[in-house]
Amino acid sequence: MPPDVGAVRAVAGGGDHVVALSESGQVRCWGNNANGQSDVPSDLGAVVQITGNYNTSLSLDASGIVRAWGDNTFGQRNIPANIAAVVSIEGGWDHNLALQANGQLRAWGRNSEGQCNVPANLGTVLAISGGGYHSMALTGGGVVRCWGYNAMGQSTVPAGLPAAKQVAGGGYHSLALLMDGGVRAWGSNEFGQSSVPGDLGVVVEIAAGRQSLALKANGEVRCWGSVGLGECNIPADMPPALHIACGSAHSLALIAPSSVSDPDGDGVITSYDNCPNVANPSQLDADGDGIGDACDFPDCNGDGISDFTQCRDGTLADFNSNDIPDCCEQGTPCVVGIYPVQWRVKDGGNGHWYQWKAWGSVRSLADAVAESNALGGHLATLTTVEEESFVRVQVPAGSCIGPAGSEALIGLVQAEQAIEPAGGWSWITGEAVGYSNWRAGEPNDAGNEDACLLNVASGWNDGSVAGLGCSNAAIYEWSADCNGDGIVDLGQCRDGTLPDANRNDIPDDCECPADLNRDGNVSASDLPLLLNAWGSTGNTSADVDGDGFVGPSDLAALLSSWGVCGS
Repeated sequence: MPPDVGAVRAVAGGGDHVVALSESGQVRCWGNNANGQSDVPSDLGAVVQITGNYNTSLSLDASGIVRAWGDNTFGQRNIPANIAAVVSIEGGWDHNLALQANGQLRAWGRNSEGQCNVPANLGTVLAISGGGYHSMALTGGGVVRCWGYNAMGQSTVPAGLPAAKQVAGGGYHSLALLMDGGVRAWGSNEFGQSSVPGDLGVVVEIAAGRQSLALKANGEVRCWGSVGLGECNIPADMPPALHIACGSAHSLALIAPSSVSDPDGDGVITSYDNCPNVANPSQLDADGDGIGDACDFPDCNGDGISDFTQCRDGTLADFNSNDIPDCCEQGTPCVVGIYPVQWRVKDGGNGHWYQWKAWGSVRSLADAVAESNALGGHLATLTTVEEESFVRVQVPAGSCIGPAGSEALIGLVQAEQAIEPAGGWSWITGEAVGYSNWRAGEPNDAGNEDACLLNVASGWNDGSVAGLGCSNAAIYEWSADCNGDGIVDLGQCRDGTLPDANRNDIPDDCECPADLNRDGNVSASDLPLLLNAWGSTGNTSADVDGDGFVGPSDLAALLSSWGVCGS
């Protein structure tokens, strides 16, 4: 970098050159200049945004005017004559994108793969990014759209992708930054550029070249997918960053001044904290207004913490998943604790419920299995990086569960006769083991370690099935839907939608199907209800054994269940 660049407020990477915007609005370029891409026009005034493609540089001024200099082999300097009121610009390798104030997107330059053919049904565009030979747009509601080259799947947006707040096109892959701070990647994975690290945590900005780059909320920069040119060799002594960018095979970071602060101590520096005076490490912003939910939602119980935050982290119960504490809706005292939290389908989840269970004394795998089963659940099976990321957000504070180094038992177990240390691991529910997140050197079977523990800091570790101390916990998951209505039973038991007389989180209909009048007993009062439905077919509560027909087998099942339910 030239020594006289001075204070910079934005950087952008081209093929082999760099574009920088100074605090005064002046543009500086350096690096490859074979096509004049680093020769800033002498009449270029103050600008508000910069970008670069492979051999071209672009700028945008405050009046919405775009300028370009450098290579013009594919017309990448030929800015459309009728383009106006531009608010954002982005470059691909040999094509450019410009977002106008009316939400319409324009594209020009190389169009060999249709990367400049903006879809007619794109609608209002919120953000844009150019990839190698493809283009990306973020549209209303956080929906991601891609078009252009797709040989590596880079333009095929994953089905069910949750709402996003930023997109980044790489050479042959694509990135999306989700509303919850998670990152998704798709397309080429030749160098691991689409393998998002499982311990990435909350991210505030992404960038992509041939590599992938992420800026975490604490200013830490992470890189993956190196092609061996040093683009992921992040300096070990680099201070916290404020902004990142990628060239085709180099990485850039704008370093924060030494006065960076984090007054709420949540690990998110003020420059990126959407609620700087209230701790909110997850940076959740459900309505996308730029104000964190920790500051943006009501506080019905007056404890100084937003209802949304407490519903989502499980410190207040919210069993109908509407982000309003049950205690406030029911007019009952609010008791802070550790409650199950649902990974909601509308948020890109599976609808299951999860709870961290802290233990105050030594417990075993058998204890955890028995307790979770008695509650209608099971030890958690973390089968995707997104599921693990959601569960990690729920880590409560406390000396026996929260500090780095603490661990929590999950439902991955090793068969007794398996080949150590990596053989014979399976999920306790029978689900296939596809995803895993073992820490370096794990599993290692350092002493009959046939259980799996999620480390609060990062990754998984194998541990003993016999004893877990105060620094340990277990993670329970509820996925059962015994009545087949598409809703996990736990929430319906807790909010009263399904009766659960003994409050064990298993619906009475499933636990005691012969109790036809739902009084907690199978007795003479249930017999008339069964006999009145005799011979019926289809979905009826009198079909005790669930075979689709009310008859002798149901009577036998009722008589065999005689007495108090659960006794």
